[in-house]
Amino acid sequence: MDNPYEFKMTTEVGQFANLIEGLEARQAAAMLVRAWLNGDCDGPFVGEALESDVFRQIDPAIDLVRDFFWVDEDFSLKPSQLSRPGWNYLQRLLLLLDSDCPFLEEKSVRRSWTQTVAVLSLIGFLIVVAKFGWGMHLMAFAMPFGLVSFVLWAIRRKLIPEPSLVDPIMEPFKSIADLEHAYLNCKSFRKQKYPTWIAELNKHSKSHNWDDIMMVPTFLIFLVAGPLFLLFQMFPVTYTRARAVAR
Repeated sequence: MDNPYEFKMTTEVGQFANLIEGLEARQAAAMLVRAWLNGDCDGPFVGEALESDVFRQIDPAIDLVRDFFWVDEDFSLKPSQLSRPGWNYLQRLLLLLDSDCPFLEEKSVRRSWTQTVAVLSLIGFLIVVAKFGWGMHLMAFAMPFGLVSFVLWAIRRKLIPEPSLVDPIMEPFKSIADLEHAYLNCKSFRKQKYPTWIAELNKHSKSHNWDDIMMVPTFLIFLVAGPLFLLFQMFPVTYTRARAVAR
C-alpha cells in the first residue's frame, strides 16, 4: 500500500472503510479517486464511500472531490465522460490531495443599487398583501415582483468576479506559481495523461450549455417565488472563494 498507483479497490464500501482506517482524509480521497479512474470502482461507490467518517472533517479539498463527482444525485459520472479540461482538473485535484497544500479563503462583499430596488419592490408586495389579504390570488400579484427579482438576480450575478484566463488551467490552486511549486515538491504525484480512447470517444460528442438550459426553470421559479428572493436581494452580494496555496 506504499504505492497508491498499484492499489486495487475492493468492491465493498465497508472494506474500503476498514482499509483507510488510520489514513488522513486527503490520502483516502486520493486513493478513492485513483481507484475510480482505474475502473476499480464506480461513481455510486465513490458517493457512498465519501460518507465515511474519515471524510466528515472540514476540509475544502474534500469538498472539491464531492463537488467533482456530484454531477447528479446518484454519482453516475464515469471516466469515459471526462473532457480533457475535466481530466486535467482532476489531475490537479489529485496533486492537491497528495501535496497537502493549505487553503486561503478570499471573501468580498459588494454593495449595489439592486439592494434598494429589492427593498422598494418588497415593500410594494407587502402593500399588496395588506390590501388584498393572503390567498391563492397572491400568486398572480407575485409574478410582476418575480420578474423584477429575476432581473435583479441576472444583474447581481455580474457583480461576482469573472474567472481570469488562467483560472481554468490552475484551479484549484491560487496561481500558476502555487501549482508549479506543489508539482515540483510533491515526489509521490505522477500525472496521468488524458487517455487516447476517451479522447476518441468524446471527439464527436456534443456539449450542452447548461446555463442556457436551466434558464427557463430558473425564470419560472423566480416568477412564482420572487418576493421571497427579494428578501435575500436586500443584502449585499457576498463572494467567497477558497484556493490552495503551496508557498
